[in-house]
Amino acid sequence: MLSFTIANLSELNSLSRLTALTLTVSTDQCFQENFVFPKLQSYNIGVNGYIEIPRKLISRILRIRDSSSLNAFKELFRNVERLSLENIMEHKTVVPNVDQWGLNELTSLQLTSCDDLECLIDTTREQSPATAFSNLVNLDIVAISVSNEWLYVVDLKFKKLGAAVITSIREYMERANSSSTLAQTLVHLEELWIKGSNSLEHLITEAENGDEIISNKDRSLLCWPKLKSLVIASCESLRYVFPITLAQGLPHLESVQIIDCPQLMHVFNMAKEEYGHDILLPRLQSLRLEYLLNFRNFCPRNYFVMLPSLKGFQACSIGLPRGSMTRFHIHEGLWSRSLLMDVPLQAVKELLQNVKYLTLNGVMYQKNLVPNVDQKGLNELNFLALKGGEELECLIDTTQGHVSTNTFFNLVELVIEEMNGLKMLCNGQFPKGFLQKLEKLTTRNCMEMVSLSPALQNLKEVEVINCSQLQEVFQIDEFLHDTKENQGLLLSNLTLMELNSLPELNWVWKGSTRFVSLQSLKFVEISCCNRLKHLFSPSLAQSLVLLQQLKIDHCDGLQHIITELVYDDGIETNAHLHFSFLPKLETLRISHCPILENIFQIPLAQVLPRLKSFWITDSPQLQQVFHGAKEKNGVDCAIALPCLQDLLLVNLINLSCFSSENFLISSPSLEKLEVWNCPKLANFNIQKEVNEKIQVESDQLHALKELLHNVKNLTLDGVKNQKNLIPNVDPKGLNELTFLTLKDGEELECLIDTTQGHVSSNAFSNLVELFIEQMTGLKMLCNGGFPKGFLQKLKTLEARNCMEMAFLSPALQNLEEVKVINCGQLQEVFQIDEFLHDTKENQGSLLSNLTLMELELLPELKWIWKGSTCFVSLQSLKFVEISYCNRLKHLFSPSLAQSLVLLEQLQIDHCDGLQHIITELDCDDEIETNTHLHSSFLPKLETLRISHCPILENIFQIPLAQVLPRLKSFWISNSPQLQQVFHVAKEKNGVDCAIALPSLQDLLLVNLINLSCFCSENFLISSPSLEKLGVWNCPKLTNFTIQKEVNEQVLLKELLLSKLGNSCQLRVSANCSQDYVAVGSHEEAFHVHGHIRELYLLDLSEVCIIWKDVTQVVTLKNLTILKVIDCKRLRCLFPLGSACCLPKLEKLTVKGNSKLEQLFELEDEVEVIPEKEIKFDQLKYLSLKDLPSLIDFCPRGYHFVLSALISLKVRECPKMTTGFFIDSEEYVHAKIETPQLVEQDTTEESVTDQNVVHTQTIDWYRQRPGDHLPPYKEEL
Repeated sequence: MLSFTIANLSELNSLSRLTALTLTVSTDQCFQENFVFPKLQSYNIGVNGYIEIPRKLISRILRIRDSSSLNAFKELFRNVERLSLENIMEHKTVVPNVDQWGLNELTSLQLTSCDDLECLIDTTREQSPATAFSNLVNLDIVAISVSNEWLYVVDLKFKKLGAAVITSIREYMERANSSSTLAQTLVHLEELWIKGSNSLEHLITEAENGDEIISNKDRSLLCWPKLKSLVIASCESLRYVFPITLAQGLPHLESVQIIDCPQLMHVFNMAKEEYGHDILLPRLQSLRLEYLLNFRNFCPRNYFVMLPSLKGFQACSIGLPRGSMTRFHIHEGLWSRSLLMDVPLQAVKELLQNVKYLTLNGVMYQKNLVPNVDQKGLNELNFLALKGGEELECLIDTTQGHVSTNTFFNLVELVIEEMNGLKMLCNGQFPKGFLQKLEKLTTRNCMEMVSLSPALQNLKEVEVINCSQLQEVFQIDEFLHDTKENQGLLLSNLTLMELNSLPELNWVWKGSTRFVSLQSLKFVEISCCNRLKHLFSPSLAQSLVLLQQLKIDHCDGLQHIITELVYDDGIETNAHLHFSFLPKLETLRISHCPILENIFQIPLAQVLPRLKSFWITDSPQLQQVFHGAKEKNGVDCAIALPCLQDLLLVNLINLSCFSSENFLISSPSLEKLEVWNCPKLANFNIQKEVNEKIQVESDQLHALKELLHNVKNLTLDGVKNQKNLIPNVDPKGLNELTFLTLKDGEELECLIDTTQGHVSSNAFSNLVELFIEQMTGLKMLCNGGFPKGFLQKLKTLEARNCMEMAFLSPALQNLEEVKVINCGQLQEVFQIDEFLHDTKENQGSLLSNLTLMELELLPELKWIWKGSTCFVSLQSLKFVEISYCNRLKHLFSPSLAQSLVLLEQLQIDHCDGLQHIITELDCDDEIETNTHLHSSFLPKLETLRISHCPILENIFQIPLAQVLPRLKSFWISNSPQLQQVFHVAKEKNGVDCAIALPSLQDLLLVNLINLSCFCSENFLISSPSLEKLGVWNCPKLTNFTIQKEVNEQVLLKELLLSKLGNSCQLRVSANCSQDYVAVGSHEEAFHVHGHIRELYLLDLSEVCIIWKDVTQVVTLKNLTILKVIDCKRLRCLFPLGSACCLPKLEKLTVKGNSKLEQLFELEDEVEVIPEKEIKFDQLKYLSLKDLPSLIDFCPRGYHFVLSALISLKVRECPKMTTGFFIDSEEYVHAKIETPQLVEQDTTEESVTDQNVVHTQTIDWYRQRPGDHLPPYKEEL
C-alpha cells in the first residue's frame, strides 16, 4: 500500500509492482499520458480536491474536478468503479469522449456542473461499445445545463441502474421520444430523486402535438417494475409526473413525495380524455404532497385510484377543489396515518373515512368534524391531532341532528394545540359512545375553550396548559344517567393530571362526585389557576390511594386543598375517613398560594405513612400545616410522618405552629429541616424518638429547641439571631451531638459562652467531627474558660472562610485531622496553656493523635501552637501543608521536631515571614539549646517541598538533620535569601563529614539566587540513589559535590542545568576524583554518564563544549531526550563517533545556540568512521531552531537514516546545508544537499521539481495531511 500526496508523479511509473494507491494531486501535477500501473488493483485518487472515503467497500475510486483534460487517466477508466466528474470542460459525451470502452465496470457515476456535456453516450458513431454502463447502479446528475439530446440513449440498456439522483438541471429534454425511450431503458431503477429542475414540465412525456407516441401494443414496455421510491422537489414548471400509460407499470412503488411544485396539476395525466383501467398502486404505503398550489387531482377524473397498502398520507398547502380526491379506494385494514396541513377537508373526505392516525394542521372552512367532514363519526380513528386552526369550534355538533353514537368511539389519544376558535369538544348532548376509549388528552394554547371533557372511565392522562377561558375540566352531570351501564367508576383509570396557566378555571370536576373515583391517580400538578378555590372533596381525597406526587403553585384563590362540597352528598361534613390517608404520597410541594390557611385537617391526615419530602413556601396566610378541629384538644396525640426526610418551610409569615398546640410531630427519619422567614413560629415539637441525623437550615433556632436535644448529626445553615449555641439554644450542651456543620452565619460569635454563668461540663463532649464554613461572625469556639469535657472526643476539625475568627481550638489529645483555610484574622491554631492544669488526668500527650495538618491563607497567623509545648507530642503527624501564612516565623521547636517520627510529607509555600522551619523557643524550657537530638531525624520523611519563602536562610541545622534516611524527593524554589540548605553551627568545622541522604532520588533547586552551597564547605552529600537532578538559576552556587562509594556507578537518569552563572561546579564523585559535572567558567559541561536518560542544558552562557574530552567517544546508551537551548558559546554537541552510541535517543531539541556550527563534529585527524551511513532508529522528534551559525546536522560525506522520525522542525538555520528526504519505505534521510537543491525554496512550488524542500524552514509531521518531504534518491 502506497499513500502519496503531492508526490513526485514522474517517478511513479518506476513502481512497476504497485498494487494499491491513495493519492491527491492538483491539475498542474497530473499524470503524463503514458502513465500506467500494470499491477494496480485498488486506488482512491482525487484531482483538485479531497479523496472520498466511501461508506461501502469500493476498490477503485476516481474523483476529478476543474479540469479539461482527462487523457492522463484513460488507463484507469477501463476498470473504475466509482467516478465523480465536477466542472469538467470540453467534453460533450461521457462515452466515448471520456472513455471509448464504455466504462463497463462503473457502478456509480456522479456528474456535477459539467456544462459542456451534451449526452451520456453518443451511439451515432460507429463501433459504439455494447456494454457501456452495463454495471451502473447509481447515477447522480447535479447542476447541469443540458440540451435536447442530453439523454439520447437509443438502444442503451441500464441493466443494473438502481438509483438516480437528478438535481438542479437547468434545462431538460423536450422531445417526447427521448424521455419515453429513456423510461423503457431504466427497468432496474429502484430510487429516483429529481430536485431543482426548473424547466422540467413532464417527467415522461406521452404525446407530442396531440398524437400518442407509444402504441397500445408497446405500452407494456413502458414500465419501471422495480421502482420503489420517487422524490420530486422544487421543479417550478412541472405539470404532471407520469403519463396514464405508466399507471400499471409501477407494481413495486412504495413511497411518493412531491414537494414545492407550484404548477403540478396531476400525478398521472392523459393526453386526451378516455376510459381505461383503474389506477392500481398495490404497494404504495406513503404518499406526501406539499406546497402544490395548482394541484387538482391525483389522476384524471375518469379513473379510480386503488391504494390497498396505503398507511400514511401527508398533505400540506395543496390547492384541492371540493371533492377532487373522492375517487380513492383504500383498504380498510391497512390505512393508518394521515397528516393534513392547510387542506380543504371537503376535498379529502373519502381519505378520512377509515383513517386511524390523523393530524390536521390548519383546518379550513369547517366548524366541526362531525357531521361536516364525516357523518359516520370517524369511528375508526385511534389518534387525532388538531393544530393551528381558527375556524373549528368543536369536534362534534349534536345540535344539527342525528349523529352516530359511535362518534370517535375508538379514539385513544387526542392532542389539541393552538386551536384558537375551538370552544368545546362537543356542542350539545354527548353521544352515548363519545370518546369511550380515550386514554390520553392533551390541550395547549386553546384560548377560547370554555369546557373540556366528560369524565371518562378509561382516561389515563390529562394535560391542559394555557387555555385562558377554560372554566371546567371534567363535566360529570351529563353521565350520571348512564351510571348503571358503566361497569366502573368515572375517572377510575386516571393516573396523571397536569393543569397549568388556566386563569378562569373554577372547577376541576363540575357536578356531583359520588360516581367518581381517583383510585389510580399518581401525579397531580396544578399551577397558575388563580380562580380555583379547592381541589378535592373528602370523598375524592379518600379515593387517592395511589397518589405519589402533588404539586401546587401560584394558585392565588386556593383556600383549601381538601374541603367539603355542598353537593358532595355522599360524604357527611363530620365523617371520619380511613385512618391511612394518602397512603402512597411521597412528595408534596405547595408554593405561592397567598390565601391558603392550612394544608390538612386532623384527624383527616393524622398519618401520612410514605411522605418523604414536604415543601411549603410563600403562602403568607398559612397559620397551621395540620389544623385540628375545635372540639379536639389533641392532648397526647402526634402527627405521624414516619418516612419524612426533607421538610422546608419558607416565607410563611403567619405560620404559628406546625400543628395544633398539643400535637407532637413523630418524624424519626427527618434528615433535613429548613425554616426561613417564619417569624411567628413558636411551636415545633418533634417527638423524641430516634432522631439521630438532621440538617437544619434556619434563621429561627429558638423555635426548634426541642428538636435539637437528642440529635446526633446536625447541620445548621444560615443561623440568625443567636450569638452562641450554648446556652442560648441548648443549656444542656448538645452533649448527644457527634457531627456538627455550621454554614453561612453572620451573627453566631462562638459555639459556647462560659462567661454568662454555669454551663454543662459535657458541652459537645461527644462531638467527633466539626465543620465550619462561611461563618463570617464567628470569632472563637469558646468564649471564656473551656469546660472540662469540651470537645474531648473531637477527631476532625475543619474551618473555611471564617474571616473574623481569631482563635481556633485547644490542643486536644484525640484530634486527628485539622484543616484551616482562608481565615483572615486567625492568630493561633492551638491554645495549650488552658489544659496544663489537667495534664495529670490525661493519659497521653496533647495532639498525640494528630495525623494531618493543613493551614492555608492565614495572613495573620503568628503561632501554630501558643504556649509551652512540653506536654505536646506530634508522634502521629504524617502530612503537613502550610501556605500563605505570611506572619508565621517558624513551624516547630526542636522538641516538637524531635517527636515527628512519622512525618512523611512536608510542604511549605508562600510564607513571606518564615525564617526557620525548626528553631529554639523561649518557652521550650525543657530543651537546652545545645542538646544533641537523636541522630535519626525525621526518620519517615519522604517528600519535602519549600517554595516562595523570601527570607528563609536555611532549611536544617547540622547535626540536627545530618541524616534523613527516607527522603526521596526534595524541591526548593523561589527563596531568594536561602544561602545554605544544611547549616552548620560556627563551632563545627564539618571536616570529613557528609550529609546522608541515602534514599534521595529527586532533587530540584530553582531560583535560589543567593544559594552559595548545598551545605557547609567541607561537607559532602552522600546520595547514592539520586536519579533526577535539576539546578535552575542558582548563579552563586559554587560547591555541590555528591559523594559516591568506590567503584559505584553513577545512577543519574535526568539532569537539568540552567542559568548557573560564571563559577559553578557540580560534582558526582567517587572518592572525589572522577565522573563530575562542571558548569560555569569551565568550557566542559560534564564527563561521561552512561545511565543518563534525559538531559536539559538551558541558558549556560559559558559552556563551549559539553563533553570534557571531545576526542573521546561518548557512550550514552540510555539517553532518550536531549534539549540544548540558549547556550550562546556552544560550538558542537557530540563528536561524530558518538552518533553511533545513541541507540535510544527519541527526542532532540536544539534552539537559540548562536555559535553552534555542528551537532556532530568531525575531527579528520583523530576520527576514522568506516561507515558513511549512520542510523538513528529511535529518533522520533527533531527540532532545530534559531541556529544562525549551524552549517550541518549531518557532516559532509555521511548521511543519517531516521527510520522512526515523526516530527521534523527546522527554522531560522540560514547556513545549514543538510537536506531531509524520504524514501519509499517512509524512512527520513539527512545528508548534504546538492547545490541545485539548496537554491530551491520550500514555500515556492515549481512545475519541474516542486517536491524539493529547502532545509531553512521545515514543519513536517508524518501523520498530518499535506505535509511532505522530497523523495530520497539512491546515490549511484
